Amino acid sequence: MVYYITRAFAAGFLRELTTYTVVGDIIAGDKDVVYSTFLGYDEVAHHCGVSDDESFYVLQTLDKCIKRIEGAKAYAQRPYYICVLSDHGQTGGATFKQRYGYTLAQLVQKLVPEDHRTYSDLNSNQDHFGQIVTVPLENVRKPLENVTKPSTRKRAKRDEEKADVIVLASGNMGLIYFTRWTERISAEDIENHYPGVIEGLSRHEGISFIMVRSKEAEGVIMGAGGKRYLKDDRIEGEDPLAKFGKQTAEHLRRTDSFDCVPDIMLVSMYDTEKDEVAAFEELIGSHGGIGGNQTKPFILHPAEWNIGEEEIIGAESVGRLFSQQIKVVY
Repeated sequence: MVYYITRAFAAGFLRELTTYTVVGDIIAGDKDVVYSTFLGYDEVAHHCGVSDDESFYVLQTLDKCIKRIEGAKAYAQRPYYICVLSDHGQTGGATFKQRYGYTLAQLVQKLVPEDHRTYSDLNSNQDHFGQIVTVPLENVRKPLENVTKPSTRKRAKRDEEKADVIVLASGNMGLIYFTRWTERISAEDIENHYPGVIEGLSRHEGISFIMVRSKEAEGVIMGAGGKRYLKDDRIEGEDPLAKFGKQTAEHLRRTDSFDCVPDIMLVSMYDTEKDEVAAFEELIGSHGGIGGNQTKPFILHPAEWNIGEEEIIGAESVGRLFSQQIKVVY
């Protein structure tokens, strides 16, 4: 029921409200830059699929909205340029749980000691508005349900106890934090305190690779058949990033530099023939990791814009690009 309300709000009411607001700002002419988001397709494609008829219908309605915005320029008192940015796409495929019978959090729980308590939130992209209504703010991390270890099930009832491991997900990207450390724990320390976790994850058939921080080699990408060192792109055995495109290593270097980077970051399997990933969330279409159409964003910009030949890596690069064009125009 929540999904239907959310869909009507995102793909109907909010779409129209956004269009009218942008059109009004253009006609008023008192804004140098107008930025807004149409999220209807994202919401519907998560649940119906990236190429479903219902998803394409939402895209058709958005095309009409953009046409109305374009038409408003005729009534503006100043020139406006329209740019359409798709910051990501979505990739389809059966979820991790559907393929292997358990969630990422349950897999991690099997690999850590029995007396460790695991908290998880594997719903970062589901019903954005619905979460606001249905999930209490003070309880955004729920105890893992349907656990298999009796000792863990008993501990999960003690809500006041701090979690030892936190497992999060966005699409087919998983993030694992060990809460006993305030800073990022190294791969060597993970192996020392949690032997078998790194191997169990990196060699799992549903996981393409994991990213950890080594004391000696810094960022390391590990897959079932080899390793890749982000510092110098040295490869041992098979390259875990071979199927993901030439820019993947640069994106991971950027992610590896974040203060909030997890102790273990991982990406699920990617079937290049079917163009499918295994989302850690229960979504038909997913994004947040890499693999498939989710890694193929686009910028539809005026022909007179000079965006150069430099590769665009990360949101900062997009921001700089837009700022440069705005300075040229105004």
